Amino acid sequence: MAIPSVEQLLVPVLRHLEAGQKSSSDLADEIAAELGLTADDLSQLIPGGGQSVFRNNLAWALAWFGKAGLTEKIAKGIYALTPEGRTLLATGPKVLTTTDLNAYPGFKNYKKAVAPPASPIGPEAAMTQASLDPDATISAAVSQLDAILHDELIDAVRKLSFGAFERLVVDLIARALAPDIPRERLHYVGKPGDGGFDGMIELDSLGIERVYLQAKRYGAGNNIGGPHIQQFAGALIGNGAARGIFVTTSDFTAQARQAAADAGKSCRIRLVDAKELLRLMVNHKVGVRVRRRLELCEPDLSEYQEI
Repeated sequence: MAIPSVEQLLVPVLRHLEAGQKSSSDLADEIAAELGLTADDLSQLIPGGGQSVFRNNLAWALAWFGKAGLTEKIAKGIYALTPEGRTLLATGPKVLTTTDLNAYPGFKNYKKAVAPPASPIGPEAAMTQASLDPDATISAAVSQLDAILHDELIDAVRKLSFGAFERLVVDLIARALAPDIPRERLHYVGKPGDGGFDGMIELDSLGIERVYLQAKRYGAGNNIGGPHIQQFAGALIGNGAARGIFVTTSDFTAQARQAAADAGKSCRIRLVDAKELLRLMVNHKVGVRVRRRLELCEPDLSEYQEI
């Protein structure tokens, strides 16, 4: 039989999660058995290989539900229905589409964020769009995958212990400032609620050039205010430090940004919010790993044209 599309997997995923949390592997096995998929069906790989079409579509179904707030990720590869998901399941849906999911703000905002202007592309439209504009299809798919990565990554970072988060921030900023800096110049010095520094990086072997760090592992909406930055600036000035970096997994209020700008008269403070934190982690490969590489070639016989 034809391998079910992402939309065709939405209702089965809801039903199979009704009894409780399950791994994506168990979901795949149960749904494949229910739909009567053969070994040949399950062995069909997405272009470039690495994952079966069925598993890839299932992963997208789970991702879409996550964006809509209908499922939640309990642990790595473990999913469960949220109260909203159970409410939807109770209505007895026979079919679900992206149109239905657009009723949920989280999913609607996600689709708006990853779709290119005037040409929204999703997994369901990939084959049709590919024949018209394959480069746009690739770009849209990468945008969708990046959005999912960022959501999963910020959730994982916020669940780290304070010590682990502190170490992550120091390692990341060191990689961004000086990739080859020796580890002995990285100092993890903070304690929860100490109001001082959580880390310090010596940029030179004499310890003259130092950057002090403050890290706040806050949830979305719990933004850093002006007093936090003023306290950090005071600690910098008190230690004769010229530069500091304040990192948070949330955001900064306008007052906090103004406080950082005002501190520039005595010391320079760089603010790194959740969005930039994720960008730095991905760019510098700290806390992430490359899952797959895709190379695209084009003809280039220029060196042979004169022969």
